[in-house]
Amino acid sequence: MLICSAALMTSIIFDQASEVSDVVNHESEQNNIKTPSRQISNEVPTNKLVKKINLPYKVTRKKETEKVNKLNKETLKTISPRVAALWNINEKSISKAYSKRINIINKLGQNLSYQERQSLYKYIRSGPNKNAHDLAAIDYLLIKLESRNDIASEFVEEMSSIVVNKKVDGSVRGYVVQHLGIAYDDKPAFRTELREIYYNGLKEKSTDVSGTSLMVLTNLSKRFKEFDKERIKNAAIELATDSETQHASKISILSKLGELNAIEALPTLRKQVKEGKGIVIKLAAIHSLGQLGKEEDIALLEEFLADSSMPVYNKAASKALDTLKQRI
Repeated sequence: MLICSAALMTSIIFDQASEVSDVVNHESEQNNIKTPSRQISNEVPTNKLVKKINLPYKVTRKKETEKVNKLNKETLKTISPRVAALWNINEKSISKAYSKRINIINKLGQNLSYQERQSLYKYIRSGPNKNAHDLAAIDYLLIKLESRNDIASEFVEEMSSIVVNKKVDGSVRGYVVQHLGIAYDDKPAFRTELREIYYNGLKEKSTDVSGTSLMVLTNLSKRFKEFDKERIKNAAIELATDSETQHASKISILSKLGELNAIEALPTLRKQVKEGKGIVIKLAAIHSLGQLGKEEDIALLEEFLADSSMPVYNKAASKALDTLKQRI
């Protein structure tokens, strides 16, 4: 797994996936929210996993993205019949519809015509994307397509066009940015274009794209000297402090501040640890505070270590304290 969602990333950081999933699910149920997190994996996503990755916030979608999801007769004429089946699923059960879509994707196989590939790209842009199951199916399709070396250039070009198209849902574009992060390793000819896409993504504070772009840039800057680490760090600090940064992106960004050595963000981290909206935000801030904090922050982390009402805080604070004490 190269990059994952803010919630799932937080659970991995603290080695407590079940506790974080339970907390996230509780917050989601309390707020009647069904916004999915993101994951890239080589494994087939299971219904059980998808049910566990809802995040406690709403994504603001532009009106035009709400209109896409169904095929009209004109659009159907341009869609390959085998791919059209991904839309034409009459199933009330979300999990069953998801399973059917995964089966359809698997049956498509490797021998895809140009029309079928274009139809799949259209599905990524405008297919069903309203819940975690829909997005997990799109993610699985992206994994299948990016593994095809024979269409590598075409795939990068098509995904690049999706990322910059703001009429496409922000959560979908967040997934695509992550997959384009993988492409940077494998497709040197596209690196200049891809870097521009990642940097431009940082400007989209109202969608998932800023968070996933920051995650991609942070990871790639460790291995490729052409990335401007100072620019990435400054963008992360700005997004972390901006009240208009989308919730999912803010979680991702807060968790990366330590890796970026963004000392200037310490006041923001302390504030988020104390007053952050939601448990996952606080967990991400606690993690980075352990990497950046000073001796004065020990007492703050010890408060969470002593909180018996929320075991997930205890483990996070314990790990952060160990990290901090080893540094000072």
